[in-house]
This record gives sequence, structure tokens and C-alpha cells, in this order.
Amino acid sequence: MKKEMEDRITELSTQIVLVRAQVEEREAKLDVSSKEVDEVKDQLAQAMNELNQLRATNLQLSGSDDAKGKELLALKASHDRLRQLYNATSQALDLRTSDLEEERRRSESLGLASRLNDTTSSDDVVGLLQASNERIHAFASFMADQFDLSVSSQQGAADFTSTDMEEAKERAEEILGSRMVHLLMQSGQKRKAELVRLAFQAGICAYAEWMVSSWMFEDPGREGVLNTVYESMRKSEPSPLLGLWRSLTRKHGQKTTKVSSSDLSIYFLDALINVLIVSGFRATHMSLHSHITTAFPEQIALLVQDATKLNKSIGEEVVEYDLEVVHIPPETPFDPVYMEDASGKASGKGKKDRVLCTVELGLLRLVKNETNGKWENRVLVKPRVLLQSAI
Repeated sequence: MKKEMEDRITELSTQIVLVRAQVEEREAKLDVSSKEVDEVKDQLAQAMNELNQLRATNLQLSGSDDAKGKELLALKASHDRLRQLYNATSQALDLRTSDLEEERRRSESLGLASRLNDTTSSDDVVGLLQASNERIHAFASFMADQFDLSVSSQQGAADFTSTDMEEAKERAEEILGSRMVHLLMQSGQKRKAELVRLAFQAGICAYAEWMVSSWMFEDPGREGVLNTVYESMRKSEPSPLLGLWRSLTRKHGQKTTKVSSSDLSIYFLDALINVLIVSGFRATHMSLHSHITTAFPEQIALLVQDATKLNKSIGEEVVEYDLEVVHIPPETPFDPVYMEDASGKASGKGKKDRVLCTVELGLLRLVKNETNGKWENRVLVKPRVLLQSAI
């Protein structure tokens, strides 16, 4: 009988070890609260104390079969209680696991929902755009004062047949239009300085609009496929998902290209240099590039910073609707609903007036009507344009 009880004690001890291992395994796998785990440990500790007491009692037994039988029954009762405790604990942990999985799913859902909300307001973007327009205007005026375009100061007239002139004329016409370039080349000295200032402003605005709207600051031809995909999605996808796709595409697309501020500054440099050359300033493209990059790097860097900040705000941080920076191409009929006359000298011909150039960028808000799928436009900032009739 003594040996049977000792064997039974050994068996119960082994089972208790297994029960403890199972509980500890569940504790390691599940993210349960420390309070729940401590309660289970306390209960197991109590069971171990009881078993130790039973072992001590067994050593003191006199050998009476009745007494040994009672002790064996007590050990069986202790084992049964531990098994019940394990089952109850197991059920509680299973329930806790289910709750945690539900919380995880809810958290993931909330995480996606949070990414479908704007982190920048349209008012914030309006403020950024107005600040950028003001900086462009101030910089254009400053730069126009840095160069003396009079013939006497340059010891003779410019060579309008040179290679530099032909290349500058072609590139300037791409962003300013042929009419503005013609005015720069043919105007007299009295009007030249003001035209150069306006052309500086218009050229910077044209390139700034491209930077703000660009997916990854690549050549427009290479970004065409993304524009095509986005326009197709706009016809069928709800605004929040459409905005999230745009946001992620711009964010990760720009990470892959890794275009730097100096890479983008060359566009503003190009605009300034081409205007100077077609206006008759006697210098090569290379020498002007060297002079401007050396003399005015901080000012140009700030222009790039404004444009890239707007790119991020409009492209990544606004997802519930679309915001578009507006630049009016040369020769576009003037429409006072969507544009503002910068000079105040319009001829009064209404829509017969045509745009000479854009001197301040505008902002358009586009909201999709999810019921009929149509996009509704609202002008937040009108682009300011110079009309041909004003010159």
C-alpha cells in the first residue's frame, strides 16, 4: 500500500507538472493581462502547497491501510480539483484569445479608416499656395533688378541667330508661348524690364505647377501611364480609396526616384536663363547657369521647397477629395469665373480676351458625387493671368 501511494503521488506530481507546463505555454502564446496570469499562478501554487502537505503527511503515516486509503482519496480529490482548475483556466484563456483577435481585427480596420482621412485641410493648402505665389512674385522682381538689359551696358545688341538664342527661344516658347517670347525679343528698353519680370514670374509658375502635380518628378511622358490609370479609377472608385491609392503611389513612387532639390532647381534655372537670353542679355547659357546657381542658391531652393511641400500636401495628405493646382496655358480664352485679370487693364471684350501668361497659380477642389459618379468643382483660389489685351 505504501508503494502504491508513493507511485500515485509521483503520478499526480507528473500531472501537476504537465498542467503547469500547459498553462505556461498558453501564457506565453497569448497576450493575456498580467492579472489573469497571476491568478492562475496563485491557484497552482496553492495546489502545490497542498500536494507538499500530503507528501509530508504520507511520511508520517503509521502504516494503517485505512489511513493510507484516506490519504489516497485526498490525493485523488486534489488531482480532480487541479484538472477542473486547468479546464476552467483553459476556457478563460480561449475566450481571451477570441477577444484579442477581435480587438486586432478592429484595430486593423481602424488603422485603414484613419488612412482614409485627410491629414491636411484645404485651408492649409490654400495658405501654402498663397505663400508660394508671394515668394515667386518677390523673387521674379528681385531677379529682374539684377540684370541690366540695355544695349549700352552690354556693348552691343545680342545675336538673335546664335545657337544659344535658338535653343532658348524654343524652350521659352514651350512654357511662355510664342507671343510672350516675341514681346521679349522685340520690345523696347522701357518695357523690357517689366516684361522680363512678368516672364520670370510666368516661367517659374509653369514649372512650379508641374512640380506640385507630378507623381514622382519624372518627365511628363514617363508619368503618362499613372495619369491614365488615375483618370480611369476616378470613373469607378469611391473618393477615399481613390485618394489613398494616389497618396501611396506618390509616396512610394518618389522614394524610388529619389529626386533631390538640386535636381528640381534646374527647371527654375532654365526658365530664368531662357528669358534672359531671348530678352537680349549677352551671355551664354552656361555662364548664366554658373552665375545664378552661385549667386542665388538659397532663393531657388526655397522655391523648390514650396513646390514639393504642396506636392506632398495635395498628393499624399488629402485623400477625401482632389485638389488641383491651376495654371492657365497661353492663348486660352479668358473666363472670369475661373480666372482673375492680374493687370486690371482688360479690354472689356470678355471671353474674347486671351491669356498671355499665368503669373499666380490657382487651386481647384474636386469632390465626387458618389450617387451619380460626377465630379463637382469648386474654385478655392483663382489663378491670376495677364491678358494679351493688357500689353
